[in-house]
Amino acid sequence: MARRGRRSGPRARNGKWTDVKFEDQALQNTLDQLLELKKMKVKVGYVPPYSRAKYPDGTTVAKVAAIHEFGSGHTPARSYLRDTIWRHRSSIADLERAQLAKAIAGTITNAQAMEAVGKFILGLYRAKLAAAGSWAKPLDPKTLKQKGDPRVLYDTALLSKSLSYRVAMGRKLIVAGNEV
Repeated sequence: MARRGRRSGPRARNGKWTDVKFEDQALQNTLDQLLELKKMKVKVGYVPPYSRAKYPDGTTVAKVAAIHEFGSGHTPARSYLRDTIWRHRSSIADLERAQLAKAIAGTITNAQAMEAVGKFILGLYRAKLAAAGSWAKPLDPKTLKQKGDPRVLYDTALLSKSLSYRVAMGRKLIVAGNEV
């Protein structure tokens, strides 16, 4: 008689079903692919090596981006990273599902699926920056006089050019880029 609360069959090790093996090779391949995909991460924003860019005065792009994203003292918050993810979360999730389906079907690799998501989000970030004049708080008159250009979140385009994506599995870099 089986004890209550115990299951028979394969057991999860540390809550993971990594030791499960299927006789159906296609099912096994799908499981292996999903386990690999679970280990992959895509980061989009100011990620190395592109995030190491500096303005002529030595200020890092990452620092300027953080100041604009969260605000600082006299600089109002002009969130273009968090706001973009929030506003487009549904379309990002739809793309992730579509890319996962393609990867499972074997028409693309897991890395290509993750890269497509990274490129999509990168494009959204850049579009948000390009349209900053229509949504961001205008420049302070003192800043405008010093800068001489009324465009918000644009000076040398370095803020936009330094945005990038990175796909990695653990510490191993798979692909990175800053082109959409």
